[in-house]
Amino acid sequence: MKAFRFRLESVLGLRRFEDERARLELARAERALAEAGEQHAAWRERVRESADALGRRLAAGLPAGLLRSSAAALETLDSRVAEAADRIGAARAQLAERRRAARLAHARKRALERLRELASAEHRRELERHAQRELDEIGSLRAGRRS
Repeated sequence: MKAFRFRLESVLGLRRFEDERARLELARAERALAEAGEQHAAWRERVRESADALGRRLAAGLPAGLLRSSAAALETLDSRVAEAADRIGAARAQLAERRRAARLAHARKRALERLRELASAEHRRELERHAQRELDEIGSLRAGRRS
């Protein structure tokens, strides 16, 4: 009898590749979200430091021109924080999409792996039936010779 050969082996290989690629893309999206969060935290820290410095300048009674430039710098930092928050939102959306794609790719791969397992089990059963038929035939030939 022939050795087992899964007819969809090349498709299964492609699905395995797609699953691996989807998991890599998911990892990249997770990294991007972490980096966006770190950047956001860094900008927020700079805003806090600048606000503290502005408060000290106000308490020291610095000239209005210096206070205005400090306030403008603080506004610029606030806009950076807002941009970083937007990047976090985009990274979260991208991460959700990558998770969905990874789940789908894994499910597609797993479905073909299950088909392969079923086909392999059927092939083993067929081999066992074939071997049993041969044993039965040998037994009946021996029984025929004895009589």
